[in-house]
Amino acid sequence: MQPQDLFTHWDSKPFAAASIGQVHRAVLKDGRHVAVKVQYPEIVSALRADLKNLAVVRAMKTLLFHGLNAKDLVEEIYERLLEECDYRLEARNYGDFQRFFLGNPHVLIPNVVLEFSGERVLTTEFVDGLKFKEFVRNSTQEQRNRVGKILFRVAFESIFVHRAFNCDPQPGNYLFRENEVAFLDFGCVKRYSMETVEIWRAMLRSVLERDRKTFEQAVLDIGMATSRKGFDFDYQHKIALYLYRPWLTDRPFRYSHDYVSESFKLLALDNPNKFIMGMPRDMVFINRLQWGLNSILATLQAEAGWRDEILPLLYDTPQSWPDVFYGD
Repeated sequence: MQPQDLFTHWDSKPFAAASIGQVHRAVLKDGRHVAVKVQYPEIVSALRADLKNLAVVRAMKTLLFHGLNAKDLVEEIYERLLEECDYRLEARNYGDFQRFFLGNPHVLIPNVVLEFSGERVLTTEFVDGLKFKEFVRNSTQEQRNRVGKILFRVAFESIFVHRAFNCDPQPGNYLFRENEVAFLDFGCVKRYSMETVEIWRAMLRSVLERDRKTFEQAVLDIGMATSRKGFDFDYQHKIALYLYRPWLTDRPFRYSHDYVSESFKLLALDNPNKFIMGMPRDMVFINRLQWGLNSILATLQAEAGWRDEILPLLYDTPQSWPDVFYGD
């Protein structure tokens, strides 16, 4: 069966590229305009072969953190990337995130057209809007600040309320419309247990409260330090104070590329713990917050009172938690 048999219009030239596929515009027979993501042939076999090769991970360990458990690291990356190859899972992720942000007037997540979707094809309602570079070029600082707050809130609310993180915060996954952001591509989503989220929340609260005892215990509990022996908790606390500097002040903070670059230097280059530091599986993709989301906020030069945005998520725990697709 050819695309022309399913759609009244099919644009054979893709208008966008996905990480493992390409996206075509089409029109359903009921008149709806859709975006159809089609997976590249044999991509799963190629990924399986590539991911079994540990050379890249070994090189990363040599350059960065010698204490990483290569097996855990590879397995986490392997699982997430293979999940990304199953568009049925991505369709489920779309539905979950729609429910998470139902009623939020600033967040648009397109509907999946399930009857035209499957393991290797994903069809969503077509959404129009400005791409990232176009938005940055044509927006005011006030507009960029507002968008920055939306991106920030969606990322951290996903984690601390819904225990899920869309691990690919990159510019191509957003479209910008009047007063709202459209979120695209939910192929790589990490789910967290309640225990992990609570340990993480305790760590962040301890930073805001300058509570060193609780901070050190959280570092141990989450697996970043496997023991107290030889681990420089003073430096780890210094990193935390830097990473969460935007949350430590009541005054507006503006993200910049210098700020993001310095965080990489502190975490990877100057870190005395890099030879013994652990990287728990749950934390592997969280680095996308430090260098993915933060880099986008830096490009926007987003300025806001970030403390006001994060405090409710760290202290106002909901009475009941969503009970779908968490696999606790």
